[in-house]
Amino acid sequence: MSPVPASRMNLEHLKTFHYVAQSGSFTEAAHRRFLTQPAVSQQIQGLENVLRVALFDRSHKKIALTSEGQVLYAYTQRLFGLFDEIEQVFQDMNQLQSGTLTLAASAVMANYYLPKYLQRFHQRFPQVHYKIRTGNSWQVMNWVANRDVEIGLAGRAGKLPQIQQTLLHREPYVVVAGAATRLPTHRPLTAEEFCRANVVVREKGTRTRAKIEEWLKKQGNAQNAPAPLITVTSLEAAKQLVIAGFGIAALPQLAVADDLARGALRVVAVENFTLSADYYLTCQESGKRSAAAAQFLQILPTPPRKNGKHP
Repeated sequence: MSPVPASRMNLEHLKTFHYVAQSGSFTEAAHRRFLTQPAVSQQIQGLENVLRVALFDRSHKKIALTSEGQVLYAYTQRLFGLFDEIEQVFQDMNQLQSGTLTLAASAVMANYYLPKYLQRFHQRFPQVHYKIRTGNSWQVMNWVANRDVEIGLAGRAGKLPQIQQTLLHREPYVVVAGAATRLPTHRPLTAEEFCRANVVVREKGTRTRAKIEEWLKKQGNAQNAPAPLITVTSLEAAKQLVIAGFGIAALPQLAVADDLARGALRVVAVENFTLSADYYLTCQESGKRSAAAAQFLQILPTPPRKNGKHP
């Protein structure tokens, strides 16, 4: 006897068989399947014709599975058990009892902005797992574009047609010095004094370095500024060096808030120093987001307004 092609095994007929075998009743199966009893009988007979076997012993008052029917029932238990499992998995994902949240962030956002929002999200959805990448703004944008992550938080590094960037946070910079550093406290430093105060800066090409150079240019001190005392490749390293007494640094306020609060750093006033940096929420322009990503976006604050309107 040649095997039965899978295409001839009607899934709805298998489901009807499964309910009959489970309940031991054509009537009960008809009720659960919203079918008439003759329709149930017809589907079972059609399945028996396809498989060329009798699935139920109808010679007694109560129907019973034949040995062939028991074999098929073992398979339908596995089949519809898997269906139930798939349904449960996606229900859990939609209710965030499971799933994965994929994020990318630049250093400032990853270290100082993101943690409190991840904590809030974790309190609400403790079963969700996280995959977080840290890189520069260009890397973050490309990870989102390539769908390596769903959400990015970073500066604007350019523009890609499939990427949507929304202003999320405007971060002020402050000039800070170690608590014991001897600098005037009764008046602001001039731009020239700032340049002579042994500035610790990030490496060329970084957002922070560009901001400082842009400000010095506006003050007319770009040409006269001495070489930095120390150049570092990490914002955290710059901060720790300043805490240890190596000069001053202009850093995002978020990065130094705790150090200012505990007295390890102090703010140094500087004339005309009003720098800030914009950070953007980066997402795919189109496509369905995961339940985890959709819920996390609800936790993030409303983007700042500019002149009464969203940017």
